[in-house]
Amino acid sequence: MASCDVSADHKKLDSFLVKENIFNPHLPRVTWAELTWNDASDGEVREGVPRSLGAGLQASVFSMHYCKSSTSIVKKVAVKIYSFGDLGVDNTGKPAKRKALNAKNLRKMADPLIRECAVFSAMSNRSNFVLHSLGVGTVPEIPRLGIGPAAFIVMEMAEMSLWSKERNTFTDDVSCLFNCLDSCPATVSLKDASSTMKLLWLCELAIGLRDLHALGGVLHRDFTVDNILLARSFSDSETEQSHQGDGGNGKTLSETVTLMRQKLRKQHLSDETDMLLSLEPRISDFGVSKLFLDKGSAVRGAMRNYPPEGIDYQHYKKVLNTLQSDAARNSEDKSWETDLDAKHIYSPAADVWSFGHIIHDIIVSTPYRVDLSKSEVIQDHVLENKMDFSHVKFVFPEVIDVMRECFRYDIAQRLTSALLATQLIEILQKLCET
Repeated sequence: MASCDVSADHKKLDSFLVKENIFNPHLPRVTWAELTWNDASDGEVREGVPRSLGAGLQASVFSMHYCKSSTSIVKKVAVKIYSFGDLGVDNTGKPAKRKALNAKNLRKMADPLIRECAVFSAMSNRSNFVLHSLGVGTVPEIPRLGIGPAAFIVMEMAEMSLWSKERNTFTDDVSCLFNCLDSCPATVSLKDASSTMKLLWLCELAIGLRDLHALGGVLHRDFTVDNILLARSFSDSETEQSHQGDGGNGKTLSETVTLMRQKLRKQHLSDETDMLLSLEPRISDFGVSKLFLDKGSAVRGAMRNYPPEGIDYQHYKKVLNTLQSDAARNSEDKSWETDLDAKHIYSPAADVWSFGHIIHDIIVSTPYRVDLSKSEVIQDHVLENKMDFSHVKFVFPEVIDVMRECFRYDIAQRLTSALLATQLIEILQKLCET
């Protein structure tokens, strides 16, 4: 049982989240009693070692089992847990001084949680290609993790991550599946099975981004390959509103994607490839996301992915004009690199710029200029966009053209997310018709 001070902090946290409208019809309250740890060693439903799926600055994600109190169905889920304090014990289990939850700091601590919940509420699980949430809750303490109080979001369980941050390329699982796909004998005419799969995923991700913008009014603000998961396809009954697009063309987009999956299944018949062909991408990680209604949204994430409008253009143009030579640029004096996160308006066009990086990273299998320093990024953007894509080769060259349109320096000339989805789908449609 939680100590008195931990219980008091839990009441503060829960009351605060209620006032923030975290619990609502689109994101129902889940109780901790409805969750069971998924053992790290054998995956059985029992109290064991928590199976970690990853950890970030604000929260950690664990594999668990969820049994909704109104049903008897047990579902494997991913649970993102946000810690708001410790239990007042040291590593040996002896009592230790703990800091009470400070109401003044509570909003700042809860900000990533509030952002994620706002996105899940706005989307209401209406897109197949945006990660789904089953609910949110709070708990006085989690002894196994040594934290309390805590809040948590219950999300659908993905099969794997698309990208390895450590290796800066696809995860081993995805690379293996691509190799298996290309090694299977072809029974229908396709140029390149793994490249076709990449195109298919890019189409689905573009639909997901369009849905974030059109259905949820959401700005992702950190849209990279690192934040893409792969999960099993949904049934139509689970997401009957999915794929609906502007002008009523959503059904055509969905049918095109389905047709290509069927064509690939006919071509490649094995357990490994069937697993790959049943996986759909999911856009995830909304800890820095904002809604269109928010004002003054600043860019976030890796500096190399910043769109030009995310940098203080006038300030750094003046700064760069003072650098007269390469020697000056490479000098040890880097004081002008400070304040790179100046608050500049972030629009849906910035997410499209990020999608250009996603296209590049997926078709090349490595990030664009991962070695770029902050000063080099600023030089590329401020000095009239010197991005070089001469190294990019792909079976479907039209995809490279779409990528270039995502990197338009002028926001007014950059693709919208809706047009981005349409152009990629048109390339896939032509492939389906061959």
